[in-house]
Amino acid sequence: MGSPLPLTKSEPLPKVESIRETAGRRVARYVAVCTALAAVYIAAGKLGLGVALVHASVTAVWPPTGIALAALLLFGTRVWPGIFVAAFLVNATTAGNLATSMALGVGNTLEAIVGGALVHRFAHGRAAFERADNVVKFAAFAAAAATVSATIGTTSLAWGGVAPWTAYEAMWRTWWLGDTVGALLITPLLVIWTVQPQPAWKRAQSLEAVCALLALLAIALWLFSGWFPVNSPDLQLTFLCGPLLIWVAFRLSPREVATANVVLSGWVLWGTLRGLGPFVRPSPQQSLLLQQTFLGVLSLMALVAAAAVAERKRAESAVLQANEALEDRVAERTATLQQTNDMLSDRIRKHQTTEEALRRSDERYRQLFESANDVIYTTDLQGFFTSMNRAGERISGYSRDEAPSTHIDHIVAPEYLTLARQMFARKLHGEVTPAFEIEIVTKQGRRVALEIRSQLLSRNGVPTGMLGIARDISERKHAQLAQRLSDARLAGILEIAEDGIVSVDETHRISVFNQGAERIFGYAAAEILGQPLARLLPAHLAEQHEAHVRTFAGSGETARRMGERREIFGRRKDGTVFPGEASISKLILHGETTFTAIVRDVTASRALEEQLRQAQKLEAVGRLAGGIAHDFNNLLTIVIGMSDLLRAEFSDGDPRRQDIEEIRKAADSGAVLTRQLLAFGRKQTLRPQLLSLSATLAGMQTMLPRLIGEHIKLALVSEPHLGLIRADPTQIEQIVLNLAANARDAMANGGTLVLETSNVTLDDKEATPKLMNVTPGPYVQLAISDNGTGMDAETQARIFEPFFTTKARGQGTGLGLASVYGIVKQSGGYVWVDSELQRGTTFKILLPRIEGVADVPAATSSRLEPSDGSDTVLLAEDNASVRDVACRALKLRGYQVLEATTGDDALALASQHAGRIDLLVTDVVMPGMGGRELATRLVARNPRIAVLFMSGYAENQIMHHDLVDLGTAFLDKPFTPAQLVAKVDEVLRGRATSH
Repeated sequence: MGSPLPLTKSEPLPKVESIRETAGRRVARYVAVCTALAAVYIAAGKLGLGVALVHASVTAVWPPTGIALAALLLFGTRVWPGIFVAAFLVNATTAGNLATSMALGVGNTLEAIVGGALVHRFAHGRAAFERADNVVKFAAFAAAAATVSATIGTTSLAWGGVAPWTAYEAMWRTWWLGDTVGALLITPLLVIWTVQPQPAWKRAQSLEAVCALLALLAIALWLFSGWFPVNSPDLQLTFLCGPLLIWVAFRLSPREVATANVVLSGWVLWGTLRGLGPFVRPSPQQSLLLQQTFLGVLSLMALVAAAAVAERKRAESAVLQANEALEDRVAERTATLQQTNDMLSDRIRKHQTTEEALRRSDERYRQLFESANDVIYTTDLQGFFTSMNRAGERISGYSRDEAPSTHIDHIVAPEYLTLARQMFARKLHGEVTPAFEIEIVTKQGRRVALEIRSQLLSRNGVPTGMLGIARDISERKHAQLAQRLSDARLAGILEIAEDGIVSVDETHRISVFNQGAERIFGYAAAEILGQPLARLLPAHLAEQHEAHVRTFAGSGETARRMGERREIFGRRKDGTVFPGEASISKLILHGETTFTAIVRDVTASRALEEQLRQAQKLEAVGRLAGGIAHDFNNLLTIVIGMSDLLRAEFSDGDPRRQDIEEIRKAADSGAVLTRQLLAFGRKQTLRPQLLSLSATLAGMQTMLPRLIGEHIKLALVSEPHLGLIRADPTQIEQIVLNLAANARDAMANGGTLVLETSNVTLDDKEATPKLMNVTPGPYVQLAISDNGTGMDAETQARIFEPFFTTKARGQGTGLGLASVYGIVKQSGGYVWVDSELQRGTTFKILLPRIEGVADVPAATSSRLEPSDGSDTVLLAEDNASVRDVACRALKLRGYQVLEATTGDDALALASQHAGRIDLLVTDVVMPGMGGRELATRLVARNPRIAVLFMSGYAENQIMHHDLVDLGTAFLDKPFTPAQLVAKVDEVLRGRATSH
């Protein structure tokens, strides 16, 4: 296309008024679309909120979701204001306040935007209903987007006090289901009717559509209207709608399927709300949830089927068009060839055609003959081989050159020779013989089993030889032998299996009862064989089991559920009932049916599973807590450091210094909370040493009375010669303080707090449900007991969960006992609680007992030698604020500081620096090159350089970065400027001493 011609003087410039008119029309259309969308949304929302049962703003029937999602797919994201305004007005005029209505509007709008974006990105947008896989993606994205609205809406209602938190789960589930089903029903209807063209129907198709609609209405009337005398509550009858929707999907188009879904949904909703149909439950809310779940599944099934059928029809149409085009080309080519062939004589044409046909036939036969995996051979009438393919050479060991001199008697095994001759003779007499099996002896002497099929060769009606096909069945023979051996082994396994194996016949009488079953049920096989299966079932379940087996064995569910492992209850000979797992198989042999169950007693494993689930839950939350605490450590380092640096600039009487002190106190509180999070998550830095629990408790005798108050009596009971443990003494004190504080709160009117230490040795025989996972061996036990209010079983089950507390709001963080659990686990120990209401509580802690001598704490000095200003520190920290705090503290101390933001930057500074570098202070985890690699490279260049690592991760996490072999110091965040300077001084003094 050429460039546009310049305007001449006679051509007027575009008028500004015309441009404005066009823009005005666009704005008017946009406003009209948004207004119409809002009106439809509000009308549908009022209709849905008319059946809100959980809360005035929470309903299981929410068509506006489908309307909003369809609008975004058809008109684009720009119509979101219409959705937001409509959602806000619907909720503001129904229930709640302005804030909650605004939040609900945001949630509904985000739901539509997220769902529309996902469908546009991954499911072809408005064309999502043209392919089955896109329909499934649409359903998944609609369900995923519904979680946004459900979460924001339910949380805002509960947070705003409009709805109770106790109903949160029910509201969320109802909200999510209503939005998801609304999208599955309404969005396809609007999009398909708007986008897909209406196909031209013939009279028969129109009649078929009417019949389908009438049949669907008839089923709906029968199940949900109450107009007919038969109104079964059986949910299985609802699936009668399924075949009709599949009929519509296969015979009509997605447009009719979407319409049928909405028509059926409306009728089902109408009937269910009137208390009719199989979805009716004691609670109307339960009825709606069950009905919406059914409609969602049925609608998705029908839409997927309709899309698959439509996709297939399009493919068939494309294939038909391609075939027609191919036929046209073939016709044209044929006409051309015909004209060419007419120029040749008939004799030459016929000769060439015949010759080519013979050549191709021979080539095809030769390819088939040579490529076959089976042996293909021919013989003459005397039984000598005349030809043989490659498979014959490979299996028999004879070459083709040797075949003419080889008779079938030479290769057939002696015991099969008579059979082979008989079958050969019968073929020569024209009999139709079946396939037969023989064995041959190869040229190498190996025996091979073959299955032979043969045919008489004739020419002009005169027999000329025999054509045979032989298949190697050696593997099949080996498999049959292996099957017989397997059956024998199975009989042996049946008797030695640990699980119980029980078989019953069609009369439910026991026919097989192995030794495992004898151990589980307590019956000997001799006394239970031939007895009814009910003897192995609890009495209250026997009759129910009989009815279940009768319906199960004769239903179509049998094949699908065979082999599934399911939970059962069994009854032993002594009458005790136990939980178990059973896997059932069904065998029909010679018209007789046998059911076999493999039964396992899971009494012990259930207790272990429950403990494992609890441990996994705590571990998962612990990992989250550790990650959050790491991020807080960086922030707290900045706040604490800046507070200390700023505080030093003001005198004691300056009111601004008091403000800084308050900031510092808040940061210290945050650091305490961070340590609790790390303790719970077992991510904290521990500095373990050999210590005596008795000595630690004795050192706390002055502190504990002040903590618990004068109204509570404190008693310390220590076993003489108490063993040592390896633990962090600060963390042990934290455990005691947390448990003592809890005991104090449980004894508001006074009582006694007892702290008792003792040596304990556990073995396998002492395992109890609470000690089932404890490794046998020597331990030191710490028991902290009170005679306070105690706890019920439900509270005990959750006592170590993070943020769980029974105290009033504002009186506890819920991290005290969670941090106790984390510290004990990180120290290699075990903790559990025994408590009864109004009887008191005892926490017991087991820590591994260690042989050795208790460590003596090293003496520390608060006096720091001033720096002479000659030491140079290379500081590598990617967090700018943390780096600024550390740099200022070191410079105030008198050190020369080189600042680097990354590991690569630090290497470059070290290379460019002309003087010596005495100390590297580096964060462990940085973008690109980490602290470990940076330290390794610098130490390799200058072995005299000292290294100090700092990190918000715990020290045991840092070990993961292979820092132990460097023998370096570590400073965990958050730290104060004074702590940083003291640690730097300590490292440099140690460097000077070592050199």
